[in-house]
Amino acid sequence: MNCAVTGCVVPTSGASKYCRPHAKEARERWLAMIREKSTARDERTRTFAGAWFRACDAAKVAHKAAEPTPMVVVEKNVVTGEDKQRWFVSEGCCGSASVSVVPGNHPFAIWAKKNAGFRKSYKGGCVSATFSYGSQSYERSCAAADAAVAVLREAGIPAYVDSWID
Repeated sequence: MNCAVTGCVVPTSGASKYCRPHAKEARERWLAMIREKSTARDERTRTFAGAWFRACDAAKVAHKAAEPTPMVVVEKNVVTGEDKQRWFVSEGCCGSASVSVVPGNHPFAIWAKKNAGFRKSYKGGCVSATFSYGSQSYERSCAAADAAVAVLREAGIPAYVDSWID
């Protein structure tokens, strides 16, 4: 059988469809393609890592700057309806928020599951740990997650906030 390159009449070598010189050229093209893909993957990883670190920094700043609305929790006597006890909660209601990325096969989602502590979400996609930073404040956590999502969306990552009140 002759080489698959148009105009080449040299017999093929082994199981290859090319003669030895053309097989060497094809292998070099293939290796160049692999190097190019590897470089692109490394660049994408650096981009994702940078976006995530900027998002975390923005979340910490927003968490610290947020001013939750204080609340008073009152325990009432069931029989009389009178107030038994009152607690002042300076951090507002208790809750948390996290960052979700959908779809789960987005390149950032795949990177985040391997490198940023994201986990598979039962709602689809993947989800980060909560942005509580040692506080149980729902408003602070939402502010932090909102800031992180804003940075990720600016980088072209399909992220959104997932929040809940405890």
